[in-house]
Amino acid sequence: MFMIHKVTICCWACRQKFLVNPCRKNKARYCSKSCWRSARAAKMMTLQCEWCSKEFTLRAKFKCQNRRFCTVSCAAKFRASQPQFKEKAKAFIRERAFPEKDAALAANTADTKTLRCEWCQTEFRTWKNRNHRFCSRSCVGKWKWAQPELREKSKTSMQRAMTPEKRAASSSRMKAKNPSTNPATRDKISKSLQGRTFLSRGGNGQRTEPQKLLAHALGWKMEHPICTAPVKGKFPSLPHCYKVDIADSTVKLAIEVDGRSHRSPRWRYLDKRKEEILRALGWKVLRFENERVLADLQGVVAEVSSFFTSLQN
Repeated sequence: MFMIHKVTICCWACRQKFLVNPCRKNKARYCSKSCWRSARAAKMMTLQCEWCSKEFTLRAKFKCQNRRFCTVSCAAKFRASQPQFKEKAKAFIRERAFPEKDAALAANTADTKTLRCEWCQTEFRTWKNRNHRFCSRSCVGKWKWAQPELREKSKTSMQRAMTPEKRAASSSRMKAKNPSTNPATRDKISKSLQGRTFLSRGGNGQRTEPQKLLAHALGWKMEHPICTAPVKGKFPSLPHCYKVDIADSTVKLAIEVDGRSHRSPRWRYLDKRKEEILRALGWKVLRFENERVLADLQGVVAEVSSFFTSLQN
């Protein structure tokens, strides 16, 4: 049987000797992945982005020591916020877009004049026999969209462009490409919805004004999702998660701000079931009606604060 005679080399991190194949003698440097990770971590350096203030790590090379931003996006946002970079970018785009025009304007300085754009207030050069108000088409479009009468005129022209014949053609095209017209797709949808009832809705309603007022007064998070996976086998037709109006996850306290629709028998049943599931998950639930929050906000805040303190103790 053919045997490979291994050679002994020294690890660069822990300085212990280990065996490797002769072909890897000049490539192997570390005896294990832990040594490789420790050596790599020693070569990393932590910097702070000047735009988003987030810390990021880089390999400690000479070129990376002067890096100021964590991503290209942060660098671009920083340049866009600086006036000098903005003007430089505009000049670069103009040179790339209209090189012949700029060369002609530069060669005939006697026949040109300097004007100021009415939208961005940037100075630009043009021919003396032309009275331009804007430096670019982009500024023209922004100025037109800022005028109410021109905006309404543009909307009207767009509506006229969509004639009844075009609407009928687009409607037929959408119906032809609709996947729901395919029987196989409909069967797949019906199978995925089979066995699901109205009980499986987790609640994803719109934020109401009393909910916003109470959340702002408490300083808590709104529309907090609570995963129901730990009690999946205890209740039928469970949603993946329940969303509560206001919550503090540190003490597992949920607050529900209900409107008049929650007085119906169906919603009473759903709210009772939701409270049972949340209690099984270790949460406490407080309910307040919209009228009480609007009429006595400070009293509601005091009641929630006292209950919160009792949970902390």
